[in-house]
Amino acid sequence: MAKKGIISAAGDTISDAAGGAASLAASAANTVAKAATGTALQAVRGARRLVAVPKKRRSPKRRDAGRKAARTRKARKMKANVKRKVTVVRKKVTRAVRKKR
Repeated sequence: MAKKGIISAAGDTISDAAGGAASLAASAANTVAKAATGTALQAVRGARRLVAVPKKRRSPKRRDAGRKAARTRKARKMKANVKRKVTVVRKKVTRAVRKKR
């Protein structure tokens, strides 16, 4: 194996040092870029939560189905309310009759 001359050895050392410095600088820049990107993404996500999602347009067929379901729910709710009121009135009447005895 041939010995290296002092000049070529010094040149290698300098290029290694320069390569290390360049690598270090690139790594630092990469870290800073990642941090900035992360901060930007975080801000965008936060803003997205504040902004309402645009509603999709529903086809008339699906809209009609939704309306029908809403009517059915409303009717069921009304029926339950009436039933509840009748039960309350029946209990009141029963209590009143028992008190009179």
